[in-house]
Amino acid sequence: MVLLVLHPTAEAGNKEALTVDIVAVHGLNGGPAKTWENSKSKAFWLRDYLPLDIIGARVLSFGYNASAAFGNTTADVIDHARDLLSSLIDRREEQDALFQARIETQYSSINEHTIGIVFLGTPHRGSEKASYGKVLANLATTMMNKPTSRLVNALQVNSDSLMRLTSNFKSQLPNYHIVSFYEMRPMEGFSTLIVEKYSALLEVNGEDQVPVDADHRDMCKFGARDDPVYEKLFRRVRRMMKAKDVEQPSDNHYRENFWGIFWIDASNNETADRGFLHIARVCGLEEDSKVVKRWLSNIQDQWLLVIDNADNPLQDVSEYFPKSDRGVVLLTTRNPDCKIHSTVGSYEFGQMEPEEAITLLLNASAAGDVFHEPSRNIARPVVETLGYLALAIVQAGALIRQKLYSMEEYCGVYSRRRKELLSHRPIQAMADYQYTVYTTWEVSVNMIENMSNNTSNKTARNAIELLQLFCFMHFDGISEDILEEAWKNMRSRQLSDWEQSHQLRMLCEDDSGDWDPHLTREAVILLSSFSLIAIGGVNNHISMHPLMHIWARDRLVEAEQKRCWKVAASTLAMSIYRRYQTFDYSFRRFLLPHISSCLSSHNSELFTTGDGEPERLEIAAKFASVYRECGRMQEAMKLRERVLEARGRTLGEEHPNTLGSMSNLAISYGDLGRRQEAMELDEKVLEARERTLGEEHPDTLGSMSNLANSYGDLGRRQEAMELDEKVLEVRERKLGEEHPDTLTSMNNLAVSYRDLGRRQEAMELREKVLEARGRTLGEEHPDTLASMNNLAISYRDLGRRREAMELMEKVLEARERKLGEEHPDTLGSMSNLAISYRDLGQRQEAMELDGKVLEVRERKLGEEHPDTLTSMNNLAISYGDLGRRQEAMELMEKVLEAMERILGEEHPNTLTSMNNLAITYGDLGRRREAMELMEKVLKARERTLGEEHPGTLGSMSNLATSYRDSGRSLLAEVLEQHTSPENLPSQPHGTKTRSQWSLKSWIRRHFR
Repeated sequence: MVLLVLHPTAEAGNKEALTVDIVAVHGLNGGPAKTWENSKSKAFWLRDYLPLDIIGARVLSFGYNASAAFGNTTADVIDHARDLLSSLIDRREEQDALFQARIETQYSSINEHTIGIVFLGTPHRGSEKASYGKVLANLATTMMNKPTSRLVNALQVNSDSLMRLTSNFKSQLPNYHIVSFYEMRPMEGFSTLIVEKYSALLEVNGEDQVPVDADHRDMCKFGARDDPVYEKLFRRVRRMMKAKDVEQPSDNHYRENFWGIFWIDASNNETADRGFLHIARVCGLEEDSKVVKRWLSNIQDQWLLVIDNADNPLQDVSEYFPKSDRGVVLLTTRNPDCKIHSTVGSYEFGQMEPEEAITLLLNASAAGDVFHEPSRNIARPVVETLGYLALAIVQAGALIRQKLYSMEEYCGVYSRRRKELLSHRPIQAMADYQYTVYTTWEVSVNMIENMSNNTSNKTARNAIELLQLFCFMHFDGISEDILEEAWKNMRSRQLSDWEQSHQLRMLCEDDSGDWDPHLTREAVILLSSFSLIAIGGVNNHISMHPLMHIWARDRLVEAEQKRCWKVAASTLAMSIYRRYQTFDYSFRRFLLPHISSCLSSHNSELFTTGDGEPERLEIAAKFASVYRECGRMQEAMKLRERVLEARGRTLGEEHPNTLGSMSNLAISYGDLGRRQEAMELDEKVLEARERTLGEEHPDTLGSMSNLANSYGDLGRRQEAMELDEKVLEVRERKLGEEHPDTLTSMNNLAVSYRDLGRRQEAMELREKVLEARGRTLGEEHPDTLASMNNLAISYRDLGRRREAMELMEKVLEARERKLGEEHPDTLGSMSNLAISYRDLGQRQEAMELDGKVLEVRERKLGEEHPDTLTSMNNLAISYGDLGRRQEAMELMEKVLEAMERILGEEHPNTLTSMNNLAITYGDLGRRREAMELMEKVLKARERTLGEEHPGTLGSMSNLATSYRDSGRSLLAEVLEQHTSPENLPSQPHGTKTRSQWSLKSWIRRHFR
């Protein structure tokens, strides 16, 4: 065991005053260097970065034998703690080590002088992954005759050692500042976190809890000085030191290193020249900037030249650099291209940390004690509103200090008078900077606008146009793909005059045969050079500071705002095309925040009468389709209602576009469980199309199919089948037996046959569809694979479970290869295969597939997308099958809570979730709760579906079973008189007794 001094090194000597010791202690499987070193950049941040950001710090790393898990040592946690303390005593100055320092008097000085601790993924309550180490250690004991390490034992979840150590340590907490970083990503090869959040946090008052978007191994390996997690770490260390009044070097500490310090304002050539002339006057030189630079180049002593505000990208700031190896030039700029001049590194100041921003606001407003917690809590929403932007915070603080508004009033006033507040510069602003928040950005845009006045400078003109586009999208994650997809779709059809006049001029002028991003990228780089946008991430996505994003809108007069908003809405809508490859699904999900941001400002403009109304309503319809695909059913429905109302008003109720909108709204009503309303709209559309187009028009047949689907949803299965048969007969006669629309109708009729229990006929139709699609489209065409999936379901209905599974595996393999593992259709196949595995008793494999689908959908769609909630429900069923009933119940409760909130209490999916949870309660012996939920489900289904609907009858059967389990046989018999097996939904498992049959198995398949 050894305590290494990383800074200052022996070679460098001890030139600076050391005021604090920072000791790094690695984990069980780490080392004094490899734990902290980034494998790609080889940066060792404890040595390379921390001394630069914590001036006066001695940095040490404590190393111990990390291979003890397999060695002969019997050292435990206490032994390691004592060794650390004695090493600190020898040098000078750490969870159980600090407790030992408290109780063992020879270490008391360390306890007294320790001010805080930063934990990085520390397992205070152990880790389930420690069990792997225990297995390996046991193997070593057996094979190599070596004792198991007590350190590995101590890391088991909730081990006695850890619980005792944590309890002892907590008793010392009043003396220490505690910061706990916790990982958010599992390591490769693991499905869960190495150290779960509950174990990584002490959960005590005052603990600063910081999430890290990395796995356990990489969360402490910072590859660059501007790594956001590293910044959070060193800034928190600084705050600990400030709170404990640890002396930091003063400005004089830096001044003593320089013979002279000079400053020039490089906002433009004139201000820079004035700065050099001022230096000349002070130093008695000829008033010529060249003379001053030559003089600095020849001075023998070390000097510092600060070149401030060098923001103009057209200005070559290197002209201001004296040619000397004795001086230091410090350049401040908003232009990232200036990094090219760096010889010893650069540092980018982004938005402030929340706690720093609060302190700045309280200082700027002269609030007194900046560490007073109630005052900080009042200040928090103000700095959040201002996006942690320092200049905006200083302006707000000055206004509050002048008693114009109180801290509590500021956010409310800001929502009403944002532009005025951010343009206001108080006389006593506590800052030398001459501009306000808004005027700072206005100066930059004015420069670009002046450049664009030169007709040959298309880049500047394009940059202004992009800025006006971006300010109506979401401020983060703006992609070049939006412009590329819009450009491609513009080329695919003839644009109307309104569309032509409301597209980006730069896209309309690009008439090349292939997409060329050059013009776009030149304009983006120009905006970035003025720090109006930032470009980052592996995909070079564009982002804007939230305040800058708002300012770019505020600077436009109202008429110009509306025009630019229409261009933004048109561009977003033009980028939407109904293709179904993996990229297309991902792209439309990616558009969602931009569509929401666009609609949040001028959405009423889509529905006003006048020029371009048809095009604007089509934009709204496209946005609604994206909302629906992304699971935002309420937003989709609201847009579709407004589109239908507007088209009905301007075109008439029986115009083709109006009827199309009515049909789309019926789909949205069905999505939200408003099945009766959906059916009524479908009937209205069909009646109008039959009368205006004729019974055999393609649009009329489409409406007939939609109505059949609505009838099926409402349990009117015979009527649904009759409509499906009629559609199929017409299409076979008009289009032929193998036309794609005919085959679709054949598949729909198979669904109706299956709903009516005519499973053999359903299977025969599906075999016919599959054979025809395989022959005409190919075996791996998406429609062929869908038919194969449907035939597998029919095989399962008929008890041919192994054949069903083999078809499902074939579909999944093809979709993974053709579409990718995370395509929605692939995930659907994965879900269906999990059902087949469960049918065949392969429960572990089923659970693993369900878990994989859920992980992808949570990541891609979000936790509350309907498909994600379906996957969560499926995984809960898998848990129940494996006897993990408590986990099953917790997942089902989560699903039900989300569905009640998102879809409403009487949505069909909500009632399904309620039913499944009731069954799980029954499995856990909570019979009264189970019965109460089943009664609630039955009442809701009777009210929304009717007493004879199969779903209602299934609920009656389940409730009868629950009554019998509770000893209420008479009530059970009364319910059973109203149900019969042929009226119940299909029973995939072929269970003979109704009392044992569970609706959850059928529903699980139905809603996949």
